[in-house]
Amino acid sequence: MDIEDKWRASFAEAQKHFKTADHMAFVSFSILNENRLMIKIIGELAVATSNLIKAFLYYEAGFTRVKLYKDPQRNLKTFM
Repeated sequence: MDIEDKWRASFAEAQKHFKTADHMAFVSFSILNENRLMIKIIGELAVATSNLIKAFLYYEAGFTRVKLYKDPQRNLKTFM
């Protein structure tokens, strides 16, 4: 899998989790009115954000503007 496929896959995964969180917030939460559902929504948004950061780093690495590491903490530091 080349770098372009990786950033497209990460972006698609982020979209999937964001759509799930959106559905949970505006459909499921309004019907069920369960506060515990908010924890699931925030979890989905966290996963979506993580995948967006990965997609951005892969995209920039494709143009050799950043260097990617095997350590996720170093990659987060690179993003910051």
